[in-house]
Amino acid sequence: MFSFKGRLSRTQFLIGYIFTLVFTAALFFAITLTIEHFFWGVQPQTEKVTTNLIELLEGRLLLVVTMASWWPALALVLKRLHDLGHGWKAVRVFVGLDVLWAILHLVNKDDLAQAMAGVDFGLTFMLAVIKGTEGPNSYGPDPLGAARDLTKR
Repeated sequence: MFSFKGRLSRTQFLIGYIFTLVFTAALFFAITLTIEHFFWGVQPQTEKVTTNLIELLEGRLLLVVTMASWWPALALVLKRLHDLGHGWKAVRVFVGLDVLWAILHLVNKDDLAQAMAGVDFGLTFMLAVIKGTEGPNSYGPDPLGAARDLTKR
């Protein structure tokens, strides 16, 4: 999951990407529960300030947790791109979208950040749908080579 070498089939990519998303969501959820529990007993007169502080902390922690998931997610994307015959140049689109999302999130342009996340998700979904190249290519052997050989018999 952390290596940038080799190729992934559509199924392998989906399993890895879903695992990454679930792990990131679970981590963020655990952190959010901890923050909210920490501020649970606030006095009514400070409730508005506390609510604003919680929203700020959760927003920044979402950014940190998401950025921590970039490495495995981009490794999966690159390996999937390898299966399609593309390399590092194609992954720049995903890196650019991720960085743009982070910047927009930091400057509180959440609507635009969500749009960038939607574009990124759409491209990722396309990677999960498009069939890879059969046989070996310059990035390695076909990840389904042995399975394809069995079905041809």
